[in-house]
Amino acid sequence: MKTELDSIAAEHDNSNKQIQALAQVIDDSILKSYKLWPTNYIAYDILNKTDEYSSFYTDNEKLLFERRLEIRIDQNNPVALEGFLNMYANPVVNKMKYQNAI
Repeated sequence: MKTELDSIAAEHDNSNKQIQALAQVIDDSILKSYKLWPTNYIAYDILNKTDEYSSFYTDNEKLLFERRLEIRIDQNNPVALEGFLNMYANPVVNKMKYQNAI
């Protein structure tokens, strides 16, 4: 990190740009090491009506997640359902964006 800070200071003479560059380094570090769980992939697949990430979870894990979804979220409230799924699926989306950007 020290080398990155020195590099940022050398490349940007404007403190605003230095802060933006530092924020990007922090974001990159978080996204590189962020661990996704089966529930993240399950929610993504349910939300997007796909099985793109089915290799990252078992059928049993999906059944348990769907059961938890039924218990916790009113199935007649599409806004609550979508919000719940997005909460779990967004880390997958963010990781994909990051991997496609590098």
